[in-house]
Amino acid sequence: MISALFKRIFLIAGCTVIAGGLALGVTYYQGANERAGQQAANTRLGAAATLCQGKDQAAKPSGNAAVAGKVGIINGQDGTLFDQYDQALPATLRPQQPSEVASVLCLYEVRNVFGTDKYGKGSSTDYTCTRSERDLDGWLVDAKTGKVLAFGTFVGQTPPECPNETDHSLTVTGDLPLPSDITDWLTQTSGFST
Repeated sequence: MISALFKRIFLIAGCTVIAGGLALGVTYYQGANERAGQQAANTRLGAAATLCQGKDQAAKPSGNAAVAGKVGIINGQDGTLFDQYDQALPATLRPQQPSEVASVLCLYEVRNVFGTDKYGKGSSTDYTCTRSERDLDGWLVDAKTGKVLAFGTFVGQTPPECPNETDHSLTVTGDLPLPSDITDWLTQTSGFST
């Protein structure tokens, strides 16, 4: 009897150690990927890659929005290049080395509720389906002065419809804004030429 209890305790402790090790490994892997992404941003953009860190998201534009040169696009949440937007930039706007960077566009994801559907029988609501947009707020920052030159909000794609029925609460989200939304804003609002 003591032997069976000991085996159960040993099994539970072993599973806990394995689960903890796996969680630690995933966290380390995610951190390593983030650090590698930050290093890639620093290599391409130099000191300008850090302009999004600690950026006061309430900052208002204080300079002339028209900027000549090239722009780096940074994911403000983690300080990495925002690949899907960076890679969509035309060659005339995409810096390849730090000396080419005129400004940095700091993009921050904002989830906004698009709508909700309630599920239940009669007057009770058992489950909710929340439809969310993945919008982006962007601050264009001058690479030399660190001043905010322009601000833009980019609306994400319409989230998919909620299912007709569900047996649990859920959230469905739309995709981030199209890369062309960012490029169009840069060329129209900020005077970049493609």
